[in-house]
Amino acid sequence: MTEWQDDALCAEVGTDLWFPEAGHTGRDAKEVCYRCPVRRECLTDAMREEHGSSHERRFGIRGGLGPRERIALEKGAAA
Repeated sequence: MTEWQDDALCAEVGTDLWFPEAGHTGRDAKEVCYRCPVRRECLTDAMREEHGSSHERRFGIRGGLGPRERIALEKGAAA
């Protein structure tokens, strides 16, 4: 666990919220993320780990974005 995670609002919410069922946007999770003081750190961590060995980190809402949104962000940054 990294130091910024101590301040993450997601620690106060059940884990099911972060892994919405297929076809759902994860809006409730994203609303928590948008209020979170460490959202930027979380998103940076998620983007870095997309390429790492942690398969489960590629799924779910992290830093206010779902997997497809993170991929789009990465592609946009690369362009």
